[in-house]
Amino acid sequence: MTSFSIELQSALRHAAEAAQIAAAFGYEMPAEWHTATATATAAAAKSVADELEPTLSAELPTADQLPAFITKTATARDTWRTRVAVAAECHDRANRTAARVAIEQAPHLANRLTADTNDKVFPRLAELLDTAPHTIGGYESPDDMAAHAELLRVIAEASRAVDARAQLAIITGEGADIGRDAAMLIIDPGPDATVRAVDDAIAAVANDGIPTTIEAWQRLRRLNLSLAFPGEASARRDAYHAVRANQMRTPDGGLLDHTLGELAAIASQAGTPVRGYVGPTASIVKTPKTMIEQGA
Repeated sequence: MTSFSIELQSALRHAAEAAQIAAAFGYEMPAEWHTATATATAAAAKSVADELEPTLSAELPTADQLPAFITKTATARDTWRTRVAVAAECHDRANRTAARVAIEQAPHLANRLTADTNDKVFPRLAELLDTAPHTIGGYESPDDMAAHAELLRVIAEASRAVDARAQLAIITGEGADIGRDAAMLIIDPGPDATVRAVDDAIAAVANDGIPTTIEAWQRLRRLNLSLAFPGEASARRDAYHAVRANQMRTPDGGLLDHTLGELAAIASQAGTPVRGYVGPTASIVKTPKTMIEQGA
């Protein structure tokens, strides 16, 4: 079977991840991807079936039969080599096509996943963080027990969505742009957020990974939960670090904690305005119409 380059192996791995995410969240992959994967599977099976080279028959030919025997055997072996080569070529081309289509689909999957999470999962999570018991001591009512169980279920759903979004960020190349500020995939801090709270959130996600506990989600929730559409996480990161750089302009020289709104006002007064922090970037909601116009 075909020996793939490291680059193609990486592309195939990313493509498989994108396809797995689509399947996990019920998103349909393009028809071209289904055709390519079916062809790759069939080509691999055909190559395995034809992997044994034709051998000489057990009965030796007579001297008179030898010329015809040689021609027949050589033709069979040439045909075998050609069939194996064609099957390998089809397998390679089908895999490359499947990888290309899946990777091209990754931004669209990220858009759909983000919209669904922001519309359904995060609002429900915020509601349950406010209303459901965060701990169970054994004396709760059946309703409280059910609410706590629902909170845990929605947290698992939110963590799963963030994990998939992070994988898609790697596939689309966003991961390299975001770096250690992966928390910006999950939060969009507004003007009331403090530098310390945002820095703590960035460090927690960078060190501990995707949030999976009630406490971790509660801390992030205070910073405006909003899964980032493609390109938004790096914009959030740039805006945050630009406004954070104004700490030394405060009367205390950055010794005290300040809100992003305070630092944005200082930057504006100094003639170097940053994103105003009059509200989170996610307040600009991507409607289905705008997503279609952007090719989502």
